[in-house]
Amino acid sequence: MSLKYPLSKTPAFVGVLFCALGLVLSSCKDGSNSATKPAPEESTPDLALPSGNLEESAEKPAENAGQTATDPRGADPVEPVINPNKPTSPYKGAKLMFYNVRNYLNMDRRVDGKYVKDAPKPEAEIEALVRLIVANKPDILGLCEIGTKQDLKDLQTRLKTAGLDLNYGEWVQASDPYRHLALLSRFPITKRLSQTKLDYPIDGDRLPMSRGILDVIIDVNDQPLEVLVAHLKSKREVKNHDQAEMRRNEAKLLRQRMTELLEADADARFVVLGDFNDTSKTAPIETLRGKYNTPTFCDTLELKASNGTYWTQFWSWQHVYSRFDYIFLSPALNPMIDAENSFIVDHPDWSVASDHRALIMTFN
Repeated sequence: MSLKYPLSKTPAFVGVLFCALGLVLSSCKDGSNSATKPAPEESTPDLALPSGNLEESAEKPAENAGQTATDPRGADPVEPVINPNKPTSPYKGAKLMFYNVRNYLNMDRRVDGKYVKDAPKPEAEIEALVRLIVANKPDILGLCEIGTKQDLKDLQTRLKTAGLDLNYGEWVQASDPYRHLALLSRFPITKRLSQTKLDYPIDGDRLPMSRGILDVIIDVNDQPLEVLVAHLKSKREVKNHDQAEMRRNEAKLLRQRMTELLEADADARFVVLGDFNDTSKTAPIETLRGKYNTPTFCDTLELKASNGTYWTQFWSWQHVYSRFDYIFLSPALNPMIDAENSFIVDHPDWSVASDHRALIMTFN
């Protein structure tokens, strides 16, 4: 089809052209942009509290063995990759928290500047801990450095009183008589697979994995999710053995369980929460990741606090910040994570409650 007149010579075209030019010049002169990007909404799913045969235990406390942090703050800053087209996961909105609660047990400690024998965790620390947990409303709460079953029950009751019901619980007693792994959940625990008798050879001896491996299957939105919690050997030196080698051997035992799950089912859905007492790129963390680009590789979820920092533990004696706490994901879970709502908690009470900052992971 041909036009009788060229467009550039029609009166209407000329009028439109001058109009458009006037608008452009006016916009340049003004220099402002009237379009504003709305702030993203925060999703905070509601959650609940525990039940689960949490009977009192009679173990005695241990002397506080402080952990030696070695890395500077901000170690390994890696931005999470967010795919806006990811499908919704079957666990949509479920939120997991991992937290080293720093000696929630009776032990010899300083209280208000005085040395007190067999003293519980100070009330101010517990209150700060409860405020921090309730503010983040986890559906599943993985814990380390819990004392007896009664200590776990105490925390569970305080959370419920503050409005957070986590009705199911798991408490693990391995060779360490004082500090234990625990888990509270608002979703039911359908299977308990925790291991408490693990050991490994070193320098001609066999040593136990002192806190074992907490391992449970939880029914989340009518779908099974396996959750493992671990707390590897501290950086405190011990007689006769290398503490770093001990930690590496404990990591091997945990990795063995992760490999078993993936070899049995390449689509296994599990998450590993823990205080691994080592920084990224060290032998224990690389052991837990596994070999890159293989079916059993499990990467860490890269998290940061609201101010952009990546450390999770502060060693006050040396003023050193380190990343010791991690979340590992099975490959099948990678596309199910809401990266924007997964982070390191930097609540104002964090330094009162513990020497660690908690981790949050949310499903999309």
